[in-house]
Amino acid sequence: LRPENLEAALAAAKAAGESKRLQKEVGAQQEPQEEDEDIPKSRLPMIIGITVIVGILIIAGVIAAIYATSKNDYTAVVENYLQGYQQKDVNKIISSHPKFMQEKITEDTTPEEIWSNLDSSFSAGLGDDWTATYTIGETTEISNSDLEALQSDLKETYDADVAISEGYWVAADLKLSGSSNSTTMPLVFAVVKIDNEWNVVYQTTRETTSGSSSDTNSAAQ
Repeated sequence: LRPENLEAALAAAKAAGESKRLQKEVGAQQEPQEEDEDIPKSRLPMIIGITVIVGILIIAGVIAAIYATSKNDYTAVVENYLQGYQQKDVNKIISSHPKFMQEKITEDTTPEEIWSNLDSSFSAGLGDDWTATYTIGETTEISNSDLEALQSDLKETYDADVAISEGYWVAADLKLSGSSNSTTMPLVFAVVKIDNEWNVVYQTTRETTSGSSSDTNSAAQ
């Protein structure tokens, strides 16, 4: 080829190449999307629906758990108290009371001394190998007048200026058994809410159909 013909041939080849490239780009833009890319869009409503349902179930579960906890906390503190006898852990018994009562209980003695006296008393009547089991019975809401009386007693006895928002009487049976003897103490606890926490503030024996012995009463006190 002569130089002038070679230049014209290269220009024609370049133009043809550009035209082909443009055709490919336009064709690619006009091609329909593959079916696989449409699948996520078709599943979107189902995914949203499942997410909403799961979210509702989670929220319902949390609400139920909160309700159950708030409803049963006042019996949990009684269980903690009685587990102190069952596990022979005096700190569980003491910790079931509000702070100002705990301070008063341990003001002139140590927890270890308190338990030593309790253990000696039970061992003398039941045997050194004594054990304790318990059951929680009926619960009754404390009336407003009784709450006011309890609040007044706490103020007088412990010089505690506290506000009681609500309370329950909780019945329980504490069964003590040993090699020498066994007895069941029918107890009742006054459990009140102070500073949004449930506490045992009063405990005594309750009347039963068969009555209660003086030994049972003295042991409860």
